[in-house]
Amino acid sequence: MPPRRLMPACGATPFCSSPPPTVMTPSSTESDVERVRARQGMYVLGGTTAEGLWHTLLELVGNSFDQFLAGAATRISVEVDDRWATVEDDGDGMPVELIEPAFMKFHQTATLDGHQPHVHLRSDALGIGVVIVNALAERLEIETRRNGVAHAAAFSRGKLVEPLRALGPTTARGTRVRFQFDEEIFTDGVRYDLEAVRTALQTLAWLSPKLDLRFQGESLQKTEGPAGWLRELAPNLVASTVLSGFGSVDGVDVEVAFGWQRRSSAPVVKAFVNYGETDDAESSNRRGLISAVRTYVRAKRGSKEMTAHDGLVAVVNVGLIDPKFGGPTKARLEMKGVEKAVHQVVMRTINSSPQWWTRLHEAMR
Repeated sequence: MPPRRLMPACGATPFCSSPPPTVMTPSSTESDVERVRARQGMYVLGGTTAEGLWHTLLELVGNSFDQFLAGAATRISVEVDDRWATVEDDGDGMPVELIEPAFMKFHQTATLDGHQPHVHLRSDALGIGVVIVNALAERLEIETRRNGVAHAAAFSRGKLVEPLRALGPTTARGTRVRFQFDEEIFTDGVRYDLEAVRTALQTLAWLSPKLDLRFQGESLQKTEGPAGWLRELAPNLVASTVLSGFGSVDGVDVEVAFGWQRRSSAPVVKAFVNYGETDDAESSNRRGLISAVRTYVRAKRGSKEMTAHDGLVAVVNVGLIDPKFGGPTKARLEMKGVEKAVHQVVMRTINSSPQWWTRLHEAMR
């Protein structure tokens, strides 16, 4: 049975369990754009490097991904051509009254319109808002198709250069943002690292099997989801040992897939919170998975503990409203409640498959 998508549409996810933020009041004037351009390293992870370019692009991808999580979009396309990048989705379309405030001013809430669900696709990077992307773009163009009408506007270095205008009726839906990064900011011939962008988007595709995600015209969609990803992570995977499950415990959504490799292969564990990777070995989501498997194996094998050579391969993604991390890099999720939730979902998944131990025992010989 295929795994359920983590964090489904609003109304069935903890991202929607809290009330929307209070009315947002823009906090900035035009000088905010000047401040961003002068001190971009304060806002963009990686500053003026290729990583900084990816962070700006990721902000736009994240906005489209929020539309997917809300059940409004099914497709996201990302295209990169030298200095130009384009992100397009088939969601509801950005409300026209929000375009100028969103792209020209800071705001004091997590999102301009208070939409839920909302995630940051890198756990080690804060959401920067499209105003930052706009401030660092030589040119930025937006087209929104909403309620049967298309509108467009254009900006340059944070300033409006082509006011919002109606393009006419349309049957299409969604938002397209096309921007050219500013070589006055991103100097020394820096360009996008296309392989890094593709790898990150492919990871997102594995975690979101219902999303039609495209990069450079190529479909990255992986309908098998995390369970299918295991086969790519571990060529020696024993297919009969693969289990996948989904559950929610005390407001923590958990999706997990795991199995075993042949012989004494080193473990491979990919752990995520809100689709952002947490690669520290002591991260709570990872610890919860490991502890559950150890508990089960100990019960079956007596005092013998699992070792680093037991061959586990796993993917775990948790969704929650307010993640807590153990350091500034956010590589280690530190929440006992998450560890408990993952442990319970893994144990429930194992116990729902009575023949699993027999298959696992054969693989671990």
